[in-house]
Amino acid sequence: GAGILLSLGLARIAGIESMPFTSWWIANEVLFWPVLAVGLVVLWRTGIFLMPWIFAVSAGVWVVLSMQDINAGFGNELSTFDLIGFALYSTPIVFFALFMLTEPITRPSKIRAQIGAAIAAAVIVTLGFTSTVLELRLPSFVSDSGYEWALVVTGLIAVFTGQRSAVLTLRERASLGGDAVEYRWESKRPLAFVPGQYIELDLPHARPDVRGRRRAFSPISAPGTDLVFATRHPEPASTFKRALAARQVGERARVTSIHGTFTWPKRGPILLVGAGIGVTPFLAQLAAEPERDVVVLVGIRDESQPYLERLRELSPGLIEFQVDEMTPDAIVAAVPDLKQRHTFVSGRPEWVQEQFLGLHKRVKKIYTDFFWGS
Repeated sequence: GAGILLSLGLARIAGIESMPFTSWWIANEVLFWPVLAVGLVVLWRTGIFLMPWIFAVSAGVWVVLSMQDINAGFGNELSTFDLIGFALYSTPIVFFALFMLTEPITRPSKIRAQIGAAIAAAVIVTLGFTSTVLELRLPSFVSDSGYEWALVVTGLIAVFTGQRSAVLTLRERASLGGDAVEYRWESKRPLAFVPGQYIELDLPHARPDVRGRRRAFSPISAPGTDLVFATRHPEPASTFKRALAARQVGERARVTSIHGTFTWPKRGPILLVGAGIGVTPFLAQLAAEPERDVVVLVGIRDESQPYLERLRELSPGLIEFQVDEMTPDAIVAAVPDLKQRHTFVSGRPEWVQEQFLGLHKRVKKIYTDFFWGS
């Protein structure tokens, strides 16, 4: 987006009149359905929903209302169904929402910033329609390049609200038992995050598989210190996990972004429910607020449980279960004031789903951690 706008700007400065404006070819009825289907898979895979939906609904409503007024001015009466069809098929709103706004590198990490960026993008991309209704004269390089401007603006919002990348240098790795490994990284500029958020690590390697070269990890360490995270190395492993396991001390990787809403509210009692490597975000959270009213439940599998001793230190009242005995009913029995607690569940996706379905109506509010696969 920035490159296109720079080209257009330089062309205007140079007085090149024939410089073509950009167009979006993914804006017709034939391509809409495959774009929607693949885009929904992207949403499901990335877990990124907030910005795309706010943008799509806002932009779609403004296009429909604007086209209604414009057509009324010409004496054309179009049905709401026709106008919605125009917004879906004749503009790239759906493509932009599902593919452009789900890119983590240019997405703000804080929820308020994401909402603001989504609304700002919707305003910008619909300027060509709304300016006509409001009888505003906008330069053509603004109204005709709304989607490029929206990309630039959302990226700037991400930058100015704390979205930063960082180059990491591997300093140490340690086995945690079984296939779990802890990694310690150093960066020249300490990473700023809220305990419970995840970092996205980009690891270039030859011939990455379909899962790509990025993964999300929950920091164990406190913000502003060396970055520490842990992960499992199952077999068969993805190309990313093989590349990570092959990383040598002194070699580098890059954090592309920091995201996540698996963060504690400012007030209220907390319940943490985790199993396996899923307990890692709890370590940073418990260390950051040691005086908070927190109950911690951990499900222990037959293999060694990572960080069990550390959890016992941070939470002296730690409640331990065998993981197959840690059912929603058992949790309810173990925590009498469950209804008053914000509940955070982290672990393998299928296990988290089971806990969510069994607990979401029995707790004050339930949060689940982000998982991107091995």
